[in-house]
This record gives sequence, structure tokens and C-alpha cells, in this order.
Amino acid sequence: MCIIMIKKNVLKFCILSVVLTLSICLNSDNLEISDGISINVFAFTNIPKIIITSNEDFQSYNFSGVGSYDDPYIIDGYEILDSGIGIVISNTTENFIISNCKIESVSSGFGIFIFDVSSNFSIEGCLISTHYECIKVYNVTAANVKIKANTVGNNGPSVTSGIHVKNSSLITISGNYCERNADGIRVEMSHNTVIENNRCLDSTIRVFSSNLTTIVDNWCFELSIAYCHFSSINNNLCDGKEKISNIVNIEHSSNLNITENTIINSWQLGFMGFHLENSLIISNIFQDNRQYGLALFYGSAYEDIGHNIIYMNSFYHNSYEDEVYDSNSQALDHGNNTWYNEETSEGNYWSDRDIREIYSIDGYSNAYDLYPLDKPSKPKYSGSFQLMVFTIIGLLSIVLYRKKKKEQKKKKYSY
Repeated sequence: MCIIMIKKNVLKFCILSVVLTLSICLNSDNLEISDGISINVFAFTNIPKIIITSNEDFQSYNFSGVGSYDDPYIIDGYEILDSGIGIVISNTTENFIISNCKIESVSSGFGIFIFDVSSNFSIEGCLISTHYECIKVYNVTAANVKIKANTVGNNGPSVTSGIHVKNSSLITISGNYCERNADGIRVEMSHNTVIENNRCLDSTIRVFSSNLTTIVDNWCFELSIAYCHFSSINNNLCDGKEKISNIVNIEHSSNLNITENTIINSWQLGFMGFHLENSLIISNIFQDNRQYGLALFYGSAYEDIGHNIIYMNSFYHNSYEDEVYDSNSQALDHGNNTWYNEETSEGNYWSDRDIREIYSIDGYSNAYDLYPLDKPSKPKYSGSFQLMVFTIIGLLSIVLYRKKKKEQKKKKYSY
């Protein structure tokens, strides 16, 4: 259960703003959400911008720390408004932390831009609300980089990426709230990346040419993956809200472990795989997608290609606009894939199947589920209320953040 902890002087505002039953405790200055997302509420130190292009530049600012692994520079509590660019750090080997900063701008640019860096750093607890890209990390070689618990991109769909990581590896992106971005999180050519426990409720998580990627416990509008191999996609909620054509798009990828995801409310396909090969698709829910819940394509008519194993999944009420898509089943297969586990004789649950009837899969391959399940392997998804509550919590946290900011007198932040 999500808990918001706030002071008594904003309790009335919360009740008027949220017509839902939320559990509220009144003993903290921070707004906290149980999955790790938090926004600190305090006065900021105003500064036009922060530009660091060498190790020596750190010394020109009054940051605490010395730049070592154990005592990094701390860039904390700054407010940067109406600037084309907020914080830029490049060409350094010093370790640093950017935390609890507020960056807003009416012009295009970057909120935080880190590039050509070989040191460890983290970006955490920041609110970045208007930029071409809110957080961008490019060409970073480090063993420990974290982007966590930030709120990004809440000023409109013109924000291209909330968080953009390119040509960098060993990055952990966790606990962020991405609101109204084209791409909430975008990862390109960055191997061994972890994308975990983020909320991109109206934007896409997009991963391109990044192997050994872990995508786990996220909520998103759309999930798009291309040219990725040996990666794990586990326990994500992808809800298209009947606006997205294909909620999950996976192209030219192989050796993926796709398990326990919930894929619901697509305007067209729930899950579209194009040249997806040698992967496991296990224990997922495909529900209320207008066309196929799961469709696998391979560029031409049937070929001996694919070799994915698909079982223990639950298909509910997909392909319900038959007159549009002329479908006879809830899934489509144009390749050579197996729709059951041969060793355990376990297939998938199909809500439109009669008892003890082999289930036919649409497509050139003439595939069958020989061992359909009599009951779903997972409960039918019923998390719409939780999704709505979390969306309101995220929006409310930003409103309270700004309300408290206006009520406080400006004071210098002490390190």
C-alpha cells in the first residue's frame, strides 16, 4: 500500500485534491512512496547553472566532498530556473552526487547532462520539469552509476526523453517517476543496464542495441525493445489505456526471458514480436487487447525461424474486434514456435477455449497449443485501482512540492 507522509498543514489540501482512500501519516517533511520514490521538501539555493568541464572546475563551487569514492562531491539543494541548460558535467574523473535539485526551463536544452565521464556518480531525488531531455548520460565509463528517485518531464509531451542513457554501461535506473515524455526512459547502446521499479505511466520505456539488460517491476504506457539479446523482462505492467497500437514491441532480438508481465488494453496488438528468436515467454497475462494478445511475425510467409517457447501464459478477452482483424484465436504465429512445455505438458490458458479442446493459433505456421490449461496460471489482472492511486500520488507529490515551496521563505541551504 502506498503511503504518503505529510505535515498537518497540507492535510486539508490533500483531502480536497484526492477523492480516494489513501493512508496518510503526519510525521515527516518528505513525500514518500513505498517503492522508493521520494521528493524532499525544503528551500533551495538559487543558481543560474552549473557547468563543470574538468576536475578543477569542482573547486570553483562550494560543494562538500573531495571527489573520492568514499567522499564524493555533493551537488545538493540547488534551484535552476529559466535556463537553457541546468547542470553539465564532462571530462572528469571525480566522483559526485547530484541530489535534491529543482531544474525548470522555458527553453530547450538539458536538465542534467553528463558526458565523457569515467567516474562514479548518482543523480537522485531531483525534480526536472521542462527540457528537451531532462536527464542525459552519454559516453560514460564507470562501474557504479545510479539514476534514482527522480521526477522528470512533467511539463508536456515536447520533452523527448525523461531519462536518456547512450553509449554507457553498468547503469542502474530505478525508482523514477516519468510524466508526459515521448520516451520516459530511453537506453541505447548501453549494455548491462538495469531498469527497475520506474513509473512511466504515459510514456515509453525504449531500449535499443543494449545486451544483458534487466527490465523489471516497471509500470509503463509502452515497452519497445530492438536489437537486444540475453536480457530479462520480468514483472512489468504495460497498460496502453486503449490509446497505444501495440503495447509491447520487440524486434530483432533473441535469448530473452520474458516472464510474469501484464500486457493490457492495447488499441491493436498487445505484444508484437518481429524476428524474436530463442526466447522464453512464460507466465504473462495478455488481457483486453483489441487484436491479438501475442503475435509473432517473421518478415515473410512461414519459415523455420523463431524457436520461442510459450507456456503458462493467461489470455483473457483478446481479439474481441473480430470483424476488424478477422481473428479466430487470441494469438498469431507466423514462425516456428512451441506453445507448450513438452516436458511438463503445460500450455497456456485461453479464456475462449472449451474444456479439453486443443487450441489453434492463427498464422502461417498452423500452430497448436496441445496442452491448454483449465485455469489461468496467474490471477486475472485487477490492479486498475492501484494504478490509478499511484498516478494520483505522483501528481499530488509534485503539487505538494510546489505548494510547500511557495509557503517557505527563501533561505540558504547549509551543507
